Amino acid sequence: MKGIDVSSYQGTIAWGKVKWAGVQFAILKIIRKDLNPDKTFEQNWQGCTEAGMPIQGVYNYSYATTTEKAKTDAKRVIEVLAGRKTFVWLDVEDRCQQGLGQTLIDIINTYQSEIKTAGLEFGVYTGLSFYNTYILPYANQINCPFWIARYPSTKGMTIGDDPNDAKKPAIAHSLYGWQYTSAFTCSGLNNSTDANLLYVELGTKDTTAASQPVSAPVKPNNESWKGDIDYYLESEEVRKWQHAMNVGFDLKGADALKEDGKFGADSQAFAKSHNLWNGQKHYCPTAIKWLRRTLHDVYSFTKLDTDYKEWSDYLSKCVMVFQKNRGLTQDARVGLLTTYRLLKG
Repeated sequence: MKGIDVSSYQGTIAWGKVKWAGVQFAILKIIRKDLNPDKTFEQNWQGCTEAGMPIQGVYNYSYATTTEKAKTDAKRVIEVLAGRKTFVWLDVEDRCQQGLGQTLIDIINTYQSEIKTAGLEFGVYTGLSFYNTYILPYANQINCPFWIARYPSTKGMTIGDDPNDAKKPAIAHSLYGWQYTSAFTCSGLNNSTDANLLYVELGTKDTTAASQPVSAPVKPNNESWKGDIDYYLESEEVRKWQHAMNVGFDLKGADALKEDGKFGADSQAFAKSHNLWNGQKHYCPTAIKWLRRTLHDVYSFTKLDTDYKEWSDYLSKCVMVFQKNRGLTQDARVGLLTTYRLLKG
């Protein structure tokens, strides 16, 4: 699963757009150095909840150099959460914590004790170099999952870009997550942020924060409407899709889709029987152009707005990433369900 961690640096985030760009979870900064809540913490929590974006956890960038400070910070995090259940990550990486030796381990364990006593899950975030230098020598004294930062590349990345798996951090503890870039961008974000791969399934066992469910599509009252799935859309995007399919597949007369912007029985039947895939670029270019433009303009996949030589080998990968992020069969073919997800926006 791919997710992002954010703070006030990202400003106001359009969480609905972020979710439909393919991001699958969020981790939110909760308190600042002065122990006040991060300026956008409550705003981000509310935005995630309203958009149905799972909140995997919160993180506390630590400046603690004593166990007393660690206890104070943990209690403040619990206070700000105010009963909300989620994962709490202690971010240990600051220069003031280098060279603390056994004291750093005591800080982590003291903080963990406070968090666990409050009924919350706990883990440590840090960079791979910090881990190897200051934590690994005491590995047998720490029992918690780790979220490790290691950036194989400094280039900007989007939801369709995967990190080099050969660079996946290897540590002595359980690797819960890998922060693989600090230069991630997608629709809904004003500034780049960190992106993460999560290796543990979100669910009740890690007390993932509950979010409001996404509203189900509304079926029209017309009883004559019949579809293969109980989903119905009516939008300008549907009309554009209908027009692109008519032109792309050279549909005319009775065979043409009615360009009424309604994803009803006829449109669903067409989507089911007219899969789009990369190999159709020559005989239905307009239909493939719609697919490219939708993935690029709506879901922020890069490299799809240029000529064919630039994107041909990339389109199938983008479709499969899109399908994976929405729990669909990853076959790189755009049939009924994938079309519906693309049109839903």
